[in-house]
Amino acid sequence: MDWDAVSELCTSCGMCCDGTLFGHANIKNDDDLKLASSLGLNTLQKNGRDTFELPCHHFSSKCTIYGEKRPNICGAFFCQPIRDIKNGRCDLSEANDLVSRAVKLREQFSVACLAYPEFASQSIFKIRRELHLNGMSQAQQVGMRKKYAPLYLIGARLFPLLNAIAPRRKKKL
Repeated sequence: MDWDAVSELCTSCGMCCDGTLFGHANIKNDDDLKLASSLGLNTLQKNGRDTFELPCHHFSSKCTIYGEKRPNICGAFFCQPIRDIKNGRCDLSEANDLVSRAVKLREQFSVACLAYPEFASQSIFKIRRELHLNGMSQAQQVGMRKKYAPLYLIGARLFPLLNAIAPRRKKKL
């Protein structure tokens, strides 16, 4: 396996850091918490765990502190395609195809969001939650679909790819 190519796949994406896949990242322990704070990351408690908010302000098309000491999750996280490569469930070209399609759609979605000031400076993760229709009346759903039609159309292609990239959650026994 060409692990340099796998690493390139990882660094070309950045959706784990830019607020596309997640709204926060887990902090491993007290030392990690101190490090995150020293890096100016916005730390908070989420479901009883220490986390820092995403998007990470050290991410600007790529990690700007990649060669420095970073929170544990920054080096330990592997998206589902990379996990699948490591476990022999998919090859690098399949993973590259999935990620490159998602990256292109992420860019289209971000550009489409510019037409909606209410989403200014919000991450795709947060916007996706705002667009969720569960719990709304039929009339509210129709109104949302009309108002945000471009986002729903792009999201219909993007969101399933994001679901495939985010690690699968382990089922509790």
